[in-house]
Amino acid sequence: MSPPITLLHARTRRRPAITLAETLVSVVLVGGVLVLTLDATGASLASRHQTARLAQARALANDLAAEVFAQAYSEPVDPPAFGPESGEGPANRTAFDDLDDYHNWTASPPQAKDGTVRTELPGWGRTVVVEYVGSADPMQTLGSDAGLKRVTVTVTFNGSVLAKLTFVRAS
Repeated sequence: MSPPITLLHARTRRRPAITLAETLVSVVLVGGVLVLTLDATGASLASRHQTARLAQARALANDLAAEVFAQAYSEPVDPPAFGPESGEGPANRTAFDDLDDYHNWTASPPQAKDGTVRTELPGWGRTVVVEYVGSADPMQTLGSDAGLKRVTVTVTFNGSVLAKLTFVRAS
């Protein structure tokens, strides 16, 4: 054994290393996993926003439906007329005193009962439709009062209906 041979042998021995091909494969795999993770995160965030919008829509519909439901079935003071009577304007619902005063009422963005615009809700809208219906079929609209009124509260966001709440009220 002569020392020059072992030195020569030691110099030509290759050390294990990562090749360019292995590096590229690793980058592609990590990139793919990252893309999939970002897609899943994006879908999760979109779902969370949609769930929050639906909850907001239900809350807005329930709030207005409770307000309408608390009113008298028919006009308590003036001669009965369908829709808002004189002095009951759409800008301020505090004068509304019966269900049909809300017929075709709409606001976008939503308003408080006193007419204050809820500026924190841009893009949102609420509409109320009140109709006479019959007891045999509450889905059939009648032209005159048969003792039942159907109230539909619709909530929209950027023109899309997100909530619709309907109830029937008897005289």
